[in-house]
Amino acid sequence: MQLFFVDTNTDGKVYLSPEEAHHCLRVLRHKVGDVINATDGKGRFLKVQLENNNEKHLEVNILEETYFEALPYYLHIAIAPTKNADRLEWFVEKAVEIGVSEISIIHTERTERKHVNIERLYKVVQSAAKQSMKMHWTKINELKPFKKFIAEFANDDSVTKTVAHLIEGEERNSLAKVLQTSKSNLVLIGPEGDFTPSEVELALSSGFKPVSLGEARLRTETAGVMVAAMAATVAEL
Repeated sequence: MQLFFVDTNTDGKVYLSPEEAHHCLRVLRHKVGDVINATDGKGRFLKVQLENNNEKHLEVNILEETYFEALPYYLHIAIAPTKNADRLEWFVEKAVEIGVSEISIIHTERTERKHVNIERLYKVVQSAAKQSMKMHWTKINELKPFKKFIAEFANDDSVTKTVAHLIEGEERNSLAKVLQTSKSNLVLIGPEGDFTPSEVELALSSGFKPVSLGEARLRTETAGVMVAAMAATVAEL
């Protein structure tokens, strides 16, 4: 089933974006009066009718509307960008499919990439969400310095905060035992080479709990997918 993204303009009317409109009209050859399936990415599944054939301003009329509840847990993964951009995009795609609620990109001491194309990642979110029929779309946040990100959550006790690291000598519980699906969960995942000891210490002093993802040494993007899968599994138990 083909799924399109729609947005509500300031005038209260519902439109397809120019990119979606081009795909709808020029690639799939839909015409005025055709009924298509759409979502706003915020839980609504819509049957809409095309009102015109203007690619830059394609208005639609809502015929039917169904609301889908969000997943029973909220998972926020803060992850260092991989050196290879394709690997980060792969992680985002899989995270969307599994059901991660929010992704933040963090710049750590050992992060090699200083810039991340958030617009490109958002397109990955759109594509993966439509492919997997997700009505609630994953939120993507801009690249932010690690210390600044930690400071924003230092005094937030409403979130279960964890940091996954590989520093030897530190006692760590399995992430699966720490996750609380009755509230929001935030998991920090470091870069290739892991977080530095000072970064781990900063996270711990800010209320983050140290956790393990198992005995294997994982790539950054693999660790992200592991976290997403663990949360989904715990929520099912």
